[in-house]
Amino acid sequence: MRTMEPRDVPRLLELYAEQNRRDGTLYALPRLFQFDGRPDENIAMALSVERDGDLAQGLYFQKRQIVEMCFAGPDAKATAYSRREIGPVSYALKSLGYDSILCLVPHVMAQPLKKPLEATGFNSKFAPFYLDI
Repeated sequence: MRTMEPRDVPRLLELYAEQNRRDGTLYALPRLFQFDGRPDENIAMALSVERDGDLAQGLYFQKRQIVEMCFAGPDAKATAYSRREIGPVSYALKSLGYDSILCLVPHVMAQPLKKPLEATGFNSKFAPFYLDI
């Protein structure tokens, strides 16, 4: 593993397209470098993983404006009411500069909350993994 360089980007685009095909997604690779070759201001760290001298994968850490949605209290009716308000809340958060809402759910609640969260627009295609650093 080494620090990513601008010369890695063309190969990373190919690898990312392959990953999108495999996963059935259409995610765009963010801008990793500015035009002068400096790392983009939205990238905290970018690394290149080589295998036998060939670029096998990129690993990057984006600086994002993510908020975590948390509930304080077990009232199911209040939670259901909150679902109806997620649109206006999302709009307000977007206007404040945030671009994502994360909802970490305890394992025992993941299945019961899956449908309600998906109904409000949350994507559960990928499981959230969290590392407290």
